[in-house]
Amino acid sequence: MSRGFIESTVTKVKDEKGIDRVTTERKIFKHDAEGENFYFVFVNYVKWMYDLKGVVPVKILHCLMEEASINTGRVSLSTGKRKQILKKLGISRGAFYLAINQLVEAKAISKTYYVDEETGERLELSGDYLINPEMLWKGDKGKRKELKVIFEATYSK
Repeated sequence: MSRGFIESTVTKVKDEKGIDRVTTERKIFKHDAEGENFYFVFVNYVKWMYDLKGVVPVKILHCLMEEASINTGRVSLSTGKRKQILKKLGISRGAFYLAINQLVEAKAISKTYYVDEETGERLELSGDYLINPEMLWKGDKGKRKELKVIFEATYSK
């Protein structure tokens, strides 16, 4: 059994020109799942939850979700895989990277890093991403809890 709900507080405010604007002050999403293994994603709310601009980031996110590894949420985008996504979506390389950057900034995905053993420097793994385990998860609950800590630590640095 699973349950979920979304709550949003919306307010109308006047901007500096006196035009009514709608703003979202609070977004809450809660979901409970029973059982050890589960797979969930709330596709209809992704754009709203992460305040994504346009449809390209959402379409790319869907492609990344399809590729996500079980129990890690990791996606490795080789040059061939990126070209395949560009062709499938009919978008340019520039549009792809703008959308990836928007997804990273929105914390829907995170870049992955490794530590150089010689220098101790934290280096980006180019083309490797983690999908936020709050949005998509394939696998068991224990692994998800571990990854949530790692994902949150990535954004606190």
